[in-house]
Amino acid sequence: MADNDEEKHTKTAIAEYSELMPARYSGVDTGHGRKSRFGLTKNKCVFAIMILLCLSVCTWYAIREKKKHAARPAVSATLTETGNNGSQVTPQILYLAEKLSEEGKVLYDSGIYEEALGKYLEAYAKGRRGDEARISDMYYYGRGVARNYTVAMKWAEEAAESGDGYGQYRLGVMYWLGEGVRKNRVEAEKWFLKALENCGNMAERGNADCQFAMGVMQHMGLGMKQDYAGAVNWYRKAAEQDHADAQLNLGVMYEYGYGVKKDYMEAFKWYSKAAEHGISSAQNNLGYLYSRGYGVPKDISEAVKWYEKAAAQGLNTAMENLRKLKN
Repeated sequence: MADNDEEKHTKTAIAEYSELMPARYSGVDTGHGRKSRFGLTKNKCVFAIMILLCLSVCTWYAIREKKKHAARPAVSATLTETGNNGSQVTPQILYLAEKLSEEGKVLYDSGIYEEALGKYLEAYAKGRRGDEARISDMYYYGRGVARNYTVAMKWAEEAAESGDGYGQYRLGVMYWLGEGVRKNRVEAEKWFLKALENCGNMAERGNADCQFAMGVMQHMGLGMKQDYAGAVNWYRKAAEQDHADAQLNLGVMYEYGYGVKKDYMEAFKWYSKAAEHGISSAQNNLGYLYSRGYGVPKDISEAVKWYEKAAAQGLNTAMENLRKLKN
């Protein structure tokens, strides 16, 4: 953007990442030490001691993990055999949990986030598994609940450790940005690589959440080479399935011409779809296009309306844009 009034107006469903740097490890200088009385060099003795210590630690860790998993209820891909209170889950309760989850998805897709979260949490309490990544997202973005990175991190960890590809992506993002956890780029890269494997397969099979995640990782070069055109492709696949965050990010790509020819009308189209889902950043961006007449006839009253919608959800950028517009 050229002038100061246009700077930093745009909000996306992603954060501004720095370039991902691969983890590097220092080699060990073995050298040649003095002979010990056992006929070994000093360095070889140290090396042997280190091996023994490592074996001891590994044995301790294996025993600990065995005990931990023995005490943990068995979890299937979708449902557990016991509820959160440890009571036996009957087929009727499992059926009810599935219905609650389905209702939660309908509400979420309709932008009725608070009720959606209630359904997801109730389904989880009854033994349903598979919605943890979505619950994490809701706490991460503050949808239907106050934004809370610590709680989002808890749900992302549970999803990621169960093998959920989207949960692994979300956990990677949180480690990368240091949200809800100490920033750790090595750990972030580990989870991005897991997400590439698990979410990549699901994205190819049409999973919209994973298509969005693949778009973000290609957009920002997280765990893979940065590729704007590839990101646009994934965003479009998810956006056409009515994935609100993908619609928002696809709008950003069109507004700035990242991986696609700049087109304000297309940006307006995708922002509008995301805004109707209640995505505050899309509402803010839509207000900006109306305020400038980009891709749509200039209409200050419409700009105010969308800025106010976003500001009502606590988006600071929208509050600032609204203040500037009214002044």
